[in-house]
Amino acid sequence: EAAEMVDAFLSRHSIYQVEAEPSSSEEPLIWMLEKVPEPELSVYKALDRLQFDVAGQDCSAVMHSKYWCSGWHADLWYSVRGSINEALRKKKPVNFVFPEVCKDHDAEFIKSWHYAADACPAKDLTCYFLNVSACQRPEDFVESKEQFSLERGIPLEFKSKFEKHEKLAHKPVVRLWDIHNDATGEFYNFLLYSYATRMRYWLRQEVKRRVAKFNLKQPCAVMHVRQNDIALHDNWRRFYYPLKAYIEKGKDALDAMGIHTILLMTDSAEVLDETKEHKEYEWRWMEKHRFRRDRPIKFENQFPSGSPKEETIALLTLYHLASECRLFIGGVSGFGTLAYRYQCLLHTKNIWDCPPVRVLDQHKAYNGSHANPDPRHNASSEHFNKHVVPQADS
Repeated sequence: EAAEMVDAFLSRHSIYQVEAEPSSSEEPLIWMLEKVPEPELSVYKALDRLQFDVAGQDCSAVMHSKYWCSGWHADLWYSVRGSINEALRKKKPVNFVFPEVCKDHDAEFIKSWHYAADACPAKDLTCYFLNVSACQRPEDFVESKEQFSLERGIPLEFKSKFEKHEKLAHKPVVRLWDIHNDATGEFYNFLLYSYATRMRYWLRQEVKRRVAKFNLKQPCAVMHVRQNDIALHDNWRRFYYPLKAYIEKGKDALDAMGIHTILLMTDSAEVLDETKEHKEYEWRWMEKHRFRRDRPIKFENQFPSGSPKEETIALLTLYHLASECRLFIGGVSGFGTLAYRYQCLLHTKNIWDCPPVRVLDQHKAYNGSHANPDPRHNASSEHFNKHVVPQADS
């Protein structure tokens, strides 16, 4: 009950962040809160006023944004972050509403956000995260009220605070897929994402417990290897690369930084098998259900365990673990790019400080020692019949 009261306070007062709190009801019920510094203080003050003071005056006037029900990066970075930015730009509060069917091929996700389908009765963002509006979620999406944009520019009222911030000035521009801005723009947009994903007490404690239990050795690197469904992405197809290609891409940085521990983030059980060929590194990964290539593949099937709730907790734990590492190696992926953003901010809290990055361009055919295991990809690729290579002799 005390934790719920604190969460209710934090929902309405995003300008405060938790410094310390009890890990269970058996400990003294004492919370230590700290006000966030500038420039996020100005952004969060504006969001508190807009999403609670203004919205609470007339919930029927609040604009609508539709749950996307795609991948985590698309749902939370593109859709939710984009809608919150548009609310600030237009000074019109927004709330998030279910489409009729979350995923066309999954009838079980009717009137739900698929990541929260088994998390709580509401089946929406509030299962995991603090409220972002004084208003209840509308039952039906109204097209005339839709408010959404992919715009990432900083609104004028905040722009100077970010551009003049001494810890953001002169930061180099990172060249990574979906990183569209310099440090000021990336920091601002990650603050909007962070506003929407402020975890509830139960989730804060669960993620904290799992991170501590994992006990990741430092220095470490994050290596993100996505394979399973990228071949089926109709307008953004990518090639499979073996683990050794990622190692080769990042070896210069691994050696220079003296890194031997690699946090492996992958959706493929085969990639875990490949680590046996690279014993010069200490491989760490989260024990969870993963797909294998000899089983049917379905695009954006994020829940190999069958539990969206468990997969979401694991995902957030991985992001927080990633923030402890100072090198990123990966491919062309929204999930990986978001993990990199956690590395830029969370490890130092309120300072945007991005680590080195090494990225494979998976849009190019891999011409090494493996053929693409999914012929559906090859047939639909501009590189079809141009990239087939023989298997290397064992």
